[in-house]
Amino acid sequence: MYNKGHANLKRLEENCLLESADHGNCVKMHDLVRDMALYITSQSPRYLVKAWNQLTELPTEHEWTDDLQKVSLMRNDISKFRLDMTLPKFTALSTLLLQYNSSLREIDDSVFTLMTELKVLDLSHCYSIRNLPNSISGLVKLTALLLNGCGNLEHVPSLAKLGVLKKLDLGYTRITAISDGLEMLVHLRYLDLYAYDIREMPGGILPKLFRLQYLRLDNAVAEAEEVSRLTRLDYSFLGGRRGKAVGIGGLTNFGDSIKIPTDIQRLVIQHCDDLRRIECFYYLSSYTSALQTLEDLVLQYLDNLIAILGEEIDGAKSTLPTPITPGIFSCLKTIRIWSCPKLKRLFPPKLLRNLQNLEEIRVWKCSGLVEIVEASSDKEEEDKEASKNSIKLSLPNLRSIVLRFLPELRSFCKSCYAIHCDSLRSIYIEGCPKLKTISPLFP
Repeated sequence: MYNKGHANLKRLEENCLLESADHGNCVKMHDLVRDMALYITSQSPRYLVKAWNQLTELPTEHEWTDDLQKVSLMRNDISKFRLDMTLPKFTALSTLLLQYNSSLREIDDSVFTLMTELKVLDLSHCYSIRNLPNSISGLVKLTALLLNGCGNLEHVPSLAKLGVLKKLDLGYTRITAISDGLEMLVHLRYLDLYAYDIREMPGGILPKLFRLQYLRLDNAVAEAEEVSRLTRLDYSFLGGRRGKAVGIGGLTNFGDSIKIPTDIQRLVIQHCDDLRRIECFYYLSSYTSALQTLEDLVLQYLDNLIAILGEEIDGAKSTLPTPITPGIFSCLKTIRIWSCPKLKRLFPPKLLRNLQNLEEIRVWKCSGLVEIVEASSDKEEEDKEASKNSIKLSLPNLRSIVLRFLPELRSFCKSCYAIHCDSLRSIYIEGCPKLKTISPLFP
C-alpha cells in the first residue's frame, strides 16, 4: 500500500499537479487522495509537509534536515520566515511551497542563501508581503517564481541571474515597474504581468523572451509589433479552452503592424484603443490562415472598433475582398463582444455563408449596435435583394444568442433576409428597448 501510494504521488509530482494552478484552471484532489498524499509525504524524511496545520510559526529547527527535497507550509498563518543560520545548507531542497500564508510579512534576507538548489518557490497569495529578500536574486537554479495574488508586493529584486527561470507569475501584485533583469530570462515560457500599477512594458524586452508560450499584460502597454514576434504563444491570458490561442490587451500603435500566428483556435483582444477593424489582420502578409482556423473570438473594451470585417469607413469603401475568401471564419464557433461602443453591425451578409459552424453569439453593452447582420453597402445589390421575397441564408449550428444592454439595437438582420437556424435552442434578450422582433430567424 505504501509503495503503491508513493509511486502514485511521484506521478502527481511529475505532472506538476502539486504546484499552484493557473488562473482558476485547477486540478482538485479528492479529500481521500489528498489525505493519503499528505500522510505519505509526512512519513518520508525527504519531505516536510505541514500544510493546513494552522501554524503561526515555522516548524522546529530539528525538522529542517539537510536532506529535505520538498517543503510545503501552504495555507497556514505564518507571519515570519527565519531560519538559524547555523543550519547546514539545504543542498537537496528543490521545492518550497508557502502559498496562502496571508499573514506572512517578513522573510529573512539570509534564508535563500541556505537553499542554493531551489527550483520552485511559491509565495502566491501571501497578501501581506511588501518586499522580497535580495537573496532571491541568487537562486540561479530557480525555474518557477510564483507570486500571484501578493496584493501588497511592491518590489521584486533583480532577476538578471535567474537564467533558467521558465515561469514568472507577478499577477495581481502592486509592483510599479518591470523587474530589473527581465530581459535576461531567455528561457521564460510563462509570464504574467497583470499588476495593478504597471502601465508600460519597456521596449526591447519582449523580443528577447522569444520562448514565451503564455503572456499576460492587460494594464501594461506594449508595442504590438513586439508582441507579434512572440510566435510561440499558445494560451490566452484570459483562460478558456486550451489549444493554440493568442490574447492581446492594452497595446499601442496597433495599426497594421500586428501579426497573428497561424493555426490559432482562440483570439482575445481587449483595451486596444486605436484598433478600428479586425480587417487589418486579414491583409497582413499572408496571415489569412489565422482566421481560417479560428474557433473562438473575443473582443472587449475596444472603444474605436467600428467593424469586424468590412464597412464603409469615413466615406471610403472598405477593401474587403469580394467574394470573401471561403475559409475566413469557417471554423468559428463562438463570438463574444463586450463594450465596443462604435460597433454598429457585426457581420456583412456575404460573410454568413462562411459561418456554418457558428454555435454562439454573445453581445453585451455595445451602445451603438444597430443590427447583427448589416444591410448591403451596394445600392444596386440592395435593390435587387429587396425585389425578392427574401434572401435565404443559413446558420445551421447556431444554438445560442445572448443580446444584453444594446440600447440602439433595432433588428437581428434586414427584413429581406430569412436566416434558417435549425439548431437554435436559446435566445436571451435584456436591455434592448428598440428591438421589436427577431422574425427573420426561423429555428
